Amino acid sequence: MVVEGSAGEPVDGALISLLTDTDTDDRVDAAFTDPMGLFLLQAPTTGSYRVRIERIGFESWTSGIISLAEAESRTIEFELPIRPVRLAALDVRVRRQCVDDPREAPQIEIVWDEARKALEAALLAEQEGLFRFNSVLFDRQVTEWGLDLVSVRTESVDGVRETPFRSLPAERLSAEGYIQEEGDDIFYYAPDASVLLSEEFMADHCFGLDRADDDGRRLVGLSFEPREDRELSDLSGVLWLDEETAALERVEFEYENIPYEGVNDDRIGGEIEFIRLPGGAFAVKDWFIRMPVLLREGRRGRLRIFGFTEYGGQLREVLDPEGRAVPWSPGASIRGVILNPFTGEPLSDATLTLDRPRGRDLTGHTGARGQYFFGDLQPGRHRITFVHPILATIDWRPDRRQVELAEGDQAEVSFTLPTPTKLRDARCGDDEEGGVVLGRVWDVKTGLPYTRARVEAEWTEPRPDGSGFETRVERTRTGSEGRYRLCGIPLDTPVTIFLDGGGDIATGRHVRLGRSAAIVDFGLERP
Repeated sequence: MVVEGSAGEPVDGALISLLTDTDTDDRVDAAFTDPMGLFLLQAPTTGSYRVRIERIGFESWTSGIISLAEAESRTIEFELPIRPVRLAALDVRVRRQCVDDPREAPQIEIVWDEARKALEAALLAEQEGLFRFNSVLFDRQVTEWGLDLVSVRTESVDGVRETPFRSLPAERLSAEGYIQEEGDDIFYYAPDASVLLSEEFMADHCFGLDRADDDGRRLVGLSFEPREDRELSDLSGVLWLDEETAALERVEFEYENIPYEGVNDDRIGGEIEFIRLPGGAFAVKDWFIRMPVLLREGRRGRLRIFGFTEYGGQLREVLDPEGRAVPWSPGASIRGVILNPFTGEPLSDATLTLDRPRGRDLTGHTGARGQYFFGDLQPGRHRITFVHPILATIDWRPDRRQVELAEGDQAEVSFTLPTPTKLRDARCGDDEEGGVVLGRVWDVKTGLPYTRARVEAEWTEPRPDGSGFETRVERTRTGSEGRYRLCGIPLDTPVTIFLDGGGDIATGRHVRLGRSAAIVDFGLERP
């Protein structure tokens, strides 16, 4: 049992480790204390051990030697001294240094120790199966200019014990780098908790301190970068901790030593955001990796960035092993559902942006059920909007919605897209008979639009004199954004949409307009 100071208050959510009584202090078992301060540790053999007790924001404490005989059980009450860690007092001028081991510099060691506690708590919670996670994964393409959305695909992953964010083993990343080729594919890897805690990561990087302001809160950062003699692809970045609570907030990183000549862009990187769960555990809340789409100009020309692929995930719900919801978002929240007006179904693969009163914007996604969620929000005025490939096709931008949140508010915000009839009237005129086919044509590798591509709609209909059928054709070309529209398309009639992408690819799509508008997009790949 663990109690706090002479008052004897139980300590909930402390990380308890059973250490061997050796020079290395190897950990042989670990557990979290429950609300009564109770825990259970199991020694693998008889011998001498120590117990280390750790809490975020407080100095760690280690017991004296505890000797255990064969089959012996011991009940011990530990009285934990109250010694808060004060990150606000740290002198971040040491950020100008880059020390080989954070444990060699006292001020850097303080920050590293708090980050280490959170990372070890995340690993222990996962190993013990304390929670199950419902998440949405996304794979989106954005342009090289302004990071405008080109396409996005999402996938729901529900009820898993491990968060979907997994890295390669630290030994392999150290030996082969964080950017690896397998055949024609290039893989970019990010560090999970086990990598950040590894001796290999320590050996490959040097460390310093930094400070930042986020949403009105002060953050202290443990910065890292590859050592000067490191030639393989690697990472630089910062582990950011809340200055007041000392809790790990997120890890930001960029890729260094990119093995492609002329490819050096500080947007190539990513972010891992952590949350603190009940009982002392931590987990990955959101994460993404931004990787460049590289194309060679000419057969022997230099490589150039034509866009980015962003791959990541967002936590939706935390459950206990019995499937009950675990509260993990103590602040205010905004949730909602977006529907596709063409099908009446939930609109999946939408990307939402939330502008907060202070700090960085937040990004979320709708999954298969069209739902989104932003949690742990501070009071104040928030602005929310979304993008989706369908919006680029119909050339429509949703209004940015404003939400005023008080402490603990739970708001619901829905978005209304134009109906097919309104869309037909807006694009073709309200006196136009029939319907409209809208579409967009783009290069799937670069995200660049195809301009001046010829698009035709073809269908058959009875001749006016009743002497048989005739073929009707409606033609147009794509504009500067790769968009096209074909008006006057008959309803409830089989229609084929033909595309000639400038000699690259010619293909056809079949459609039957049951409503006043339909969408037919073409993603082409140059041979």
